[in-house]
Amino acid sequence: MGKPGFLHLPTEILVAIIQILDLRDIIAVLQICRTLCAIIKDTQSLQYKLELESNGMVDDQSSTLPIAGRIELLRRQNKVWHEWTPATDFKQSNGRLPTYDFQKGILSIGKSADDSSMTRAIEFHRLRSTALDSPHTLWSCNDLEVDVKDFTTDPEQDLIVLLERPVPLSTAPGSEFDGRGIYKLHFRTMSASAGVLPAHPRAAFPVLSVQVGMEDGFITDAMLNNGTLFLRGNLFAFVHAARRRHSGTGKTEVWIWDWLTGKLIHEYSFEQEAAFTFLDDFSYLLVGHVNMRWRTTSWHIEIHTSDQSSGPIPKFDKVVTLALPDLTSQ
Repeated sequence: MGKPGFLHLPTEILVAIIQILDLRDIIAVLQICRTLCAIIKDTQSLQYKLELESNGMVDDQSSTLPIAGRIELLRRQNKVWHEWTPATDFKQSNGRLPTYDFQKGILSIGKSADDSSMTRAIEFHRLRSTALDSPHTLWSCNDLEVDVKDFTTDPEQDLIVLLERPVPLSTAPGSEFDGRGIYKLHFRTMSASAGVLPAHPRAAFPVLSVQVGMEDGFITDAMLNNGTLFLRGNLFAFVHAARRRHSGTGKTEVWIWDWLTGKLIHEYSFEQEAAFTFLDDFSYLLVGHVNMRWRTTSWHIEIHTSDQSSGPIPKFDKVVTLALPDLTSQ
């Protein structure tokens, strides 16, 4: 009689060993022999691990569903992604590119008058979800009461932030708007009442204002993300970009508020045209570039973060700066 081998170990020990492997190794184990393949296919904890990793997810331990229910939900979601078909088709009849936002399954589409590029009404579509077995529902606000340049939403907080058409600082007759002005931000609920979006009850100040006063020589044009809005929990960021008239170089300004209290907690100026995003509740990323001579591009990355132990009001500091070489050269 030969010596006991790996497969002679108790099944629960084999499962514990396989459980610590990553996705690629578990797939390799599946191909070793029928015994190990059967163990993996018959063990719910291993099937759950496979489904999680194949979907690029991790278990945050918040679900109250049994493992069998979680496996079924993951498989159903995976099937939807691989066999999806458009559930709803939206067409813009007047040829204008509308303002829109898509968050947490709700598509918000701005509507403008025929003679204006500003948004005056919004349709909200909670899209049909096969995974959640929910139908397509529609509600709308027919009059925002202000001309809206852009907006962003957070359905989990029943929050929509409207960026009102800026009031130019220069009032000279015939002068072109160069981006300098007073920008008003309206914090309202998404759940319209009688076709109206009321002020958000949790916002201490339902309307905030910021003055953008770029120095002479800068101009804002339609190709820049001027007046871009970002939400992350109780943090709200307004990002404004502008370009120098002759050199082509740019500048980006960032303001961050706690929208619940209305307190401005961070202001930063970045000497390049830049893209912005929140990384989490305590940090954000700026990616900027400068077009140099001979068609080369210099890239610049910054990460700003706050000390999580600093209290309810974060204080952001620059912690990472990266200068990248030209990425377009052959």
